[in-house]
Amino acid sequence: MRIRTLRIILAGGAGLLLSGCLHSAVDQRWGEAYHAALTRQQANPAAPTSQDGPEGVDAVTAELVSDRYYRGQESQETRRVEAVVIGELD
Repeated sequence: MRIRTLRIILAGGAGLLLSGCLHSAVDQRWGEAYHAALTRQQANPAAPTSQDGPEGVDAVTAELVSDRYYRGQESQETRRVEAVVIGELD
């Protein structure tokens, strides 16, 4: 009797867990960023070739941001990865 009750409880718990995963917040918002980017590209397809800066950012702020970014890049350590050889070495 105990084993049967334990199996019923486990099956019910598994069913609740699986049903909770079926309707997640990720599923509800899936693809929103893609569609927003696609809409912006369709609205202004020449944006990548334009010399105009982003809206709301003045030249001084943009220069400060880019300087800080490049200074941060200079201080980053270069990642070193061990060489992976597939096959035989001569």
